[in-house]
Amino acid sequence: MTTAYLRSAALAPFGHTPERSLEELAHPPIMTALRDAGLEPAAIDAVIGGSYASGTLTAQRAIRGLGLSERPVLNVENACASSSAAAALAATALAATSAAAGAGTAVAARTGAKAAAAAR
Repeated sequence: MTTAYLRSAALAPFGHTPERSLEELAHPPIMTALRDAGLEPAAIDAVIGGSYASGTLTAQRAIRGLGLSERPVLNVENACASSSAAAALAATALAATSAAAGAGTAVAARTGAKAAAAAR
């Protein structure tokens, strides 16, 4: 199996911000993680989002308007381990996909925290 590597990560500020939407909180760290990884949204094969008690379709809402909605999106909820579970799932998917069909790229995300990963 191919090894998956984390290429970049970004985090939204923590705090109580009820006046800000999910998109307003999520978009800056998503785009920062992609930029720091040297990736454009078109290079992403799948989105895996982890969040706890954020409602339905959290990852889909977080990426709305970023050019990432045209690919598979998976939501992971695993209590306080949601973001690490999403990252682990992304690494496993990347490694398995890369071993079978060449390199792949995914975004593993927590509401407010985003990471871009790639398998080579």
